[in-house]
Amino acid sequence: MSKKRYKLTNDLLFKAVFGRDEEPSKQLLMHLLNALLERKGTEKITAIEHKNPFSIREKEDEKEVIFDIKVKLMNGQYVDIEMQVNAGKIYRKRSLFYWSKLHSEQEMRGNDYVEVHKSICINIVDSLCIYESEKNHNVFKVLEVNEHFLLDDDLEIHYFQLPKIHDIIMTDEGYKSWMFFIKNLGDQEQDEMINELVEREDVFKMAYEEYSKISADDLVRERIEAHEKYLMDQRTRERIAHEEGMERGIEQGIERGIERGIKQGINKSKIEMAQKALKKGLSYEDIADLTGLSVEEIKQIDNANT
Repeated sequence: MSKKRYKLTNDLLFKAVFGRDEEPSKQLLMHLLNALLERKGTEKITAIEHKNPFSIREKEDEKEVIFDIKVKLMNGQYVDIEMQVNAGKIYRKRSLFYWSKLHSEQEMRGNDYVEVHKSICINIVDSLCIYESEKNHNVFKVLEVNEHFLLDDDLEIHYFQLPKIHDIIMTDEGYKSWMFFIKNLGDQEQDEMINELVEREDVFKMAYEEYSKISADDLVRERIEAHEKYLMDQRTRERIAHEEGMERGIEQGIERGIERGIKQGINKSKIEMAQKALKKGLSYEDIADLTGLSVEEIKQIDNANT
């Protein structure tokens, strides 16, 4: 039986491929960063220092493991890159918090703020979190509200939204090729297009080989399964808590409806009978005939339960 295929959008697998402090993982990460940040010529990234490298053999508690990749560039700038499957508007607050943490962790001598360098957060998301734009790549900085000039260039947050990458032009040498590769590697329906990328460029061949090697590693697969189980358990707990909260709310609503009815001098058994009839969808008039309550009283019971 063939092994389950994991997509490169899996956060643990993404970090295992791009976040190891060894070759060719570092070469792949530098190529990816140069494409995403459009670094060319003298600005091209040629060396990085890992701040939280991924180790295949160093097993972590899956509920505590952090999947972002944090590096320092040779010009002093810090970059944090994260692969996120489920994002939303709340994710924007999270990425801003990650940026502030990244910026405050820079090494300084005393309070010499001149030594503080730019901090860049890159968010690759396999869901939508920037609804105000149709673009697949959005960049945010701190600007003056009316005249739109920079307060300082030290803040830079990027969002690359994979659902907005629908196709690829094979002559494209920018970030879209990488986005298409990351989005579709591991998806059997896209194997033909992925193979074209692999045949076209050596860097994608290297990335495919690393992905194949890492995703076949039994320990990596074990960690992926453990983390997915943890996330599934967490989502189940949240769903159960939500459903229990809804049930408690319904019960409290019924109790409040009975209490209000009693205060208004309506017989408790008639209220309960009316509530059951309302749940079955009977009309106010039919319930009035059944219980002897007035239509107005039944409306009050119905309103009390909503």
